[in-house]
Amino acid sequence: MSRIVTQHFENAAERLDKYFQHSGLADRSDVVGMAREGFVKLFLQGNLPSVVDYSTGQIIDHQDNRSGQIDLILQSAFSPRLQLFGDIHIAFSDYVICAIEVKSTITTAKDWESRSELRNILTAARTVKGLERRHYVEGMLQEQQKRIRLATPYCVFAYRGPTEETICAKIRDYERTHQLPLDAFVPDVITVLDRRYTLVRNNGWLYVAEEPVMFRRFTGRETLLNLFMYLTRTIEAWNMRSHGTDFRSYVLPHEQ
Repeated sequence: MSRIVTQHFENAAERLDKYFQHSGLADRSDVVGMAREGFVKLFLQGNLPSVVDYSTGQIIDHQDNRSGQIDLILQSAFSPRLQLFGDIHIAFSDYVICAIEVKSTITTAKDWESRSELRNILTAARTVKGLERRHYVEGMLQEQQKRIRLATPYCVFAYRGPTEETICAKIRDYERTHQLPLDAFVPDVITVLDRRYTLVRNNGWLYVAEEPVMFRRFTGRETLLNLFMYLTRTIEAWNMRSHGTDFRSYVLPHEQ
């Protein structure tokens, strides 16, 4: 017999899948994309703590480096941001709890010179994680007396996508091709709804790390549950710390 919470998130996964199919009735990709992002936003707003605000836009650091467009930026409701219009904001990297990208389908290509959604994802993650922070998301490693400090957490939710084996193989190839450490470009969570799996970075943040695995894999009823658990843990870690507001580094001329 399944637990109530587990059944709740399995039901939510089934609803999201139906919403995805229904949004396909629209014949314009921008309309379909906005609808699908909205479904995920509704799912998050319906289940995560209400002290979190959701916006779309860009993230900047105190050196005026900026990310590309981010589908969903999670911030504390008490954090500052620059409103452009409606829920479109410029967010300060020091106050971002998590960045989330929403994809209809994660596509791959034979090489990194060719266009693909996975290339876009890894490039965006690399940019977001490269933004400087003075206030971090941090907490204790699971079952260890050691703290972990995260660069801006970056999660991906896709309605359709390749197998876990394909994504992991492509990430390893990206690592070799670009000679980068995994922490510099790998998303913290990747959820592919149609295949019912979630990959969570094996760094000890959510579960005890298991060497030498890049991701912990969760399937079936645990798909959305582990995405939810990761975001909840990250929000809780942020809220347990004091984050003083200091705009001087964003306002005064930055050091050359």
